Amino acid sequence: MDSIREKDLFDSGDFLIVVQALEGYCWRFRPQWSKKTLRGKLESICNEFSFIPVIKHEQPNWQIVAESRNYYSHFYHKKPNIQPAAGVALFKITQQLKRILICCVLHQTGFTASKISTIIEAMKK
Repeated sequence: MDSIREKDLFDSGDFLIVVQALEGYCWRFRPQWSKKTLRGKLESICNEFSFIPVIKHEQPNWQIVAESRNYYSHFYHKKPNIQPAAGVALFKITQQLKRILICCVLHQTGFTASKISTIIEAMKK
């Protein structure tokens, strides 16, 4: 919960917790996506909630999200063809992923699409 709520400090661990929670959501609630890459799973979740304007129009670069997740999870040396997000860029991606994760939780707890949309749109203000 500390990685979802607003706080004064941000680090790459917050990003990892959110992206891994989304990945876990896919494994648990969308087993039909098990053969998809992380990028494919995240794109599919986002498509499920694309009825929400902020989700549809403010999607992160999924390749960078996947590369960042792999980099921060495994701490390998940066390769020239891999560009993990850092600093403000990583923070912004995490904020986008938080909205998607909140959509997943609200959906699983029975909120309607209309109510989810209202909640998520209110969060961006």
